[in-house]
Amino acid sequence: MSEFDFDVCVVGGGPSGIITAIQLGRAGYSCVILDKKPRDEIGHKNCGDALDAKHVAIISNHMSIAAPSLEFGDARDIITKVTIAANGLKNKITASSPGYQVDRLKYGQRLLDIAVENNVKILDRSTMRGLVVEGDQITGVRYLDSENNNQQIRAKITVDASGIIGSVRKEIPDELKNGVDYHLDKIYTIKSYREIIELKGTDHEFAEEIVLIYDERIPPPGYIWIFSEGPSKLNIGITWVKTDPYPDGKTLKSLYHELLDPYFDPSTYKVLYAGGGTIPMRPNFDSLVFNGAVLVGDAAAVVDPTTFEGHGPALESGRLAAKAIISALEKDSYKTKDLWSYNKDFMNYPGGMHGQSFVAAKFLRSFGVKNIEFLLKRQIINEDELREVFQNPDAKVGKLWIIKKVLQLFPRWDLLFKLRPFVNQIDAVAEIYSKYPVSPDGLNDWIVQRDRILKI
Repeated sequence: MSEFDFDVCVVGGGPSGIITAIQLGRAGYSCVILDKKPRDEIGHKNCGDALDAKHVAIISNHMSIAAPSLEFGDARDIITKVTIAANGLKNKITASSPGYQVDRLKYGQRLLDIAVENNVKILDRSTMRGLVVEGDQITGVRYLDSENNNQQIRAKITVDASGIIGSVRKEIPDELKNGVDYHLDKIYTIKSYREIIELKGTDHEFAEEIVLIYDERIPPPGYIWIFSEGPSKLNIGITWVKTDPYPDGKTLKSLYHELLDPYFDPSTYKVLYAGGGTIPMRPNFDSLVFNGAVLVGDAAAVVDPTTFEGHGPALESGRLAAKAIISALEKDSYKTKDLWSYNKDFMNYPGGMHGQSFVAAKFLRSFGVKNIEFLLKRQIINEDELREVFQNPDAKVGKLWIIKKVLQLFPRWDLLFKLRPFVNQIDAVAEIYSKYPVSPDGLNDWIVQRDRILKI
């Protein structure tokens, strides 16, 4: 092969791509980030803006990158608690769950500055147009530069950090996909719409809090969200499974107002930002590596399938991908087997947890909001259990949990029969993800076993 322009080309300047690039730059490897946005807009995204503290702590501990903060201006509020409610705020449960409500643009720009400090090159206003493939190896990308000229970058490894669109993923030849299906079915895709609002002359009651409200007018696992953005400001929105039809004559934005106007009268606030987005709602793809390429962030479908939190998992996917890439570069070999440790590491955490969350999302869909409301009203789920789910990466519901709930569910035995197979499935998913193969050779057998457990 001819000379490479860079060791690594990262397509997309979101959190997963920047974290990957920072580590590569620090390790002394040449890296370029290709992004279609102007330099000063890289990092912006329409979303709920919540970021879990446990992922930030991992990045801080392993990479010495400071957490978002009010002092830096890239955190709008420090989150201390999460609330789950059903059909309004009367029936709810609240638990401690530390995190951050971030300014995505400012946080993304700070990470981008760190990348540049570590000799990462930024090509902004540049749009990928295809892959360079030589033999059985991906060796770079073709793109349009800021002046609409056709250009090409040759790199030893290409990183797809382009978001749900998967600019690299969708161009990978079938013969390089290791037999994995990379189609993102609409049934496993979430649409969202949100507004960041500022209340006029008053504060709100949700300081340091994020709230998820399941409403029977939204098919589960969709929900209403209310997230604190600091004094007088809120990030409010709704999520909706893409394949679920809207009621006659409705749009996502009109449903947003129908559902949220009863909580916040539009005449009492001004809209600072508004917009929608699309979120993957499935376990991450079964392999995230190819000959000469890796997937990170939303391009790898690493979003939590129940809460739809993707920012933290994106950071972790970038960190783990860089670890495997550096190992491959040290060996000067860039095949699937050389990058496989990224798969194994990510499936251990948070991939396995997301597999369990996928089961929970399917359960919520079949269980229904009325039954969720009943569980909250009777306090079948307590604060300690909720805290365990949100704070412990190894949390899983066990057999003793079922026994404890039997008496509390009386006389709703029908709910017990719904819960029992769900708990058994959660345990089985945790076990199968712990057995993710150590090499590509065992992947097909693992997929068959995993699909049997997930019933997909």
